[in-house]
This record gives sequence, structure tokens and C-alpha cells, in this order.
Amino acid sequence: MNENQEPVVETEDLWKLFKLGDEVVKALKGVSLSVHPGELVVIMGPSGSGKSTMLHLMGGLERPTKGEIYLEGQPLSGLTESQLSTMRHQAVGFIFQSYNLIPLLTATENVELPLVFDDVDSAEVRKDSTELLERVGLGHRLDHTPSRMSGGEQQRVAIARALIGRPRLLLADEPTANLDHKNGEAIVELLTTLNHEMGMTTVISTHDRSVAEHASRVIEMRDGKVISDSGSGQGSATDNLATA
Repeated sequence: MNENQEPVVETEDLWKLFKLGDEVVKALKGVSLSVHPGELVVIMGPSGSGKSTMLHLMGGLERPTKGEIYLEGQPLSGLTESQLSTMRHQAVGFIFQSYNLIPLLTATENVELPLVFDDVDSAEVRKDSTELLERVGLGHRLDHTPSRMSGGEQQRVAIARALIGRPRLLLADEPTANLDHKNGEAIVELLTTLNHEMGMTTVISTHDRSVAEHASRVIEMRDGKVISDSGSGQGSATDNLATA
């Protein structure tokens, strides 16, 4: 991490409200934080704490009700949907707990999918996708469709797909939630290795405390607020809860 550099992503007084029937759910309540280049940040919290909403807003998948998000210094609020889509495509890689692979496509084709409409050399894209799949340990699964792969292997394909555009920010939303302990640990080890070897700024949301052991920084959320941030001097979660 280099705190002297501009944050890769920064949120300022971020609020997100959802209407459910006659009720208004406050998913985020004034969250401000910064993630710097090279950090491996884990956002922890129980279901409903706001951690997944936080990731979706950071990556421009949703817009906040109030507040601002800066991606590489660029405020997202003033961007059109088309501009926002372009920025996401160029700067952010996403990993979801449900893998989101196309069933009829091979591992290689799934990895190449984000670049299919880009003006890029197809042979170069094939070379990159093959190298990424080999890097995540799937060099022997290049031509396999998702149905012929385990959950852990499918998540590795999803990781390779998230990296194909060389994003500056990797966002992983509960990447181990659908995996057993062994495969979940392997995925976290892989994300940690990619962070260290590629300098990939990574933010992971999870409810699994074992994932936090790999982080350079742990942020704890509860009820839409940050209650602890090991990188900001806010103290421990227990200390913050005691004074809340």
C-alpha cells in the first residue's frame, strides 16, 4: 500500500436507501473510506450490514442515494450510464459468489467475454486468457464448460475473467460463500497471491473471519456503518461498539 498515492477508490458520506413496501431500508448510513493502491481490504459484517451494497457502489454497479464515490479521482455522480459503464469496463474487475459464467461457453470463452466487443487482437486475447487460466491453476480445463467443473474451478474461471481487462481495482463479493472450506481457502489464497504478485488493489466482502487473516486491512460494518477500520486508527470493533 502507498498512502502517498491517490486512492484507487474513495467514498464520501455515502448513503444508500431502498424502499420495501411502505418501509425505507437504510443499507448505508454516511460511510466514508479510502482504498489505496496495492491494498488487500476485507470488509466484514453479518448479512444486512451493508458490505455488499458498499462493493456495488464502489464499482459503479449502483448509484448512492446521497454522497460521492471517486474512482481513480473521478467523481461518479456526474457520469452518464454510458460513461459509467465505460469506466467500470476499463478500471474494475468483479467477482461474485454465484460465478455468473455462461453455461454454453468454455472456460477460455468465458474469460474472453468481457473483451468480445473491444477493438483488440483476438489472438492476443486468447493468449492472455490462456495465461490467466494457467495462472489460476486451470490450464487443464481450457475447453471445459462450467457443468464439467467444480464450484472452486468455476470461481477460478470467474477470477480469470475479472482480470482479463487488467483492472486497477478488483472487487470480490462473498467469493467463498458457495464453496466448501477447502475450496474457499484456496480461492482466498489465490486472491492474496494475485494481490501480492500483480499489485492488484483488492476489496473482498465476507462474513467469514478466516478470510480476514489474509488482509492488509480489515473494515467491519454493522447496520450500514463502519464500526472498525484497522487502517484508519478507529480502534477495534469491540471498542467502537462499547461507545456506540
